[in-house]
Amino acid sequence: MRQALGLVETKGYAGNVEAADAMVKAADVSFIKQISIGAGFLTTIVQGDVGSVKAAVDAGAEAADKAKIAPSALRDVAICRRDSALSCSNSP
Repeated sequence: MRQALGLVETKGYAGNVEAADAMVKAADVSFIKQISIGAGFLTTIVQGDVGSVKAAVDAGAEAADKAKIAPSALRDVAICRRDSALSCSNSP
């Protein structure tokens, strides 16, 4: 079975930590990595089955918004049937 990817982009580290924490607690997903885009933007990536990833992304975006630390969750997306060429490795 192919794994889905979930991404939540935030502005600020605190909101990103809140999002990542909520994502791994809300569903059976694996934390892949956190990417610093620059200018305070960060993206958290998780993987798992489609339903779990969707639930995790929703929970992460909601948690980042509730953190009340500047505007937090900017974007969230679940890539459901990703191509096998889209890698999920922990390497940079």
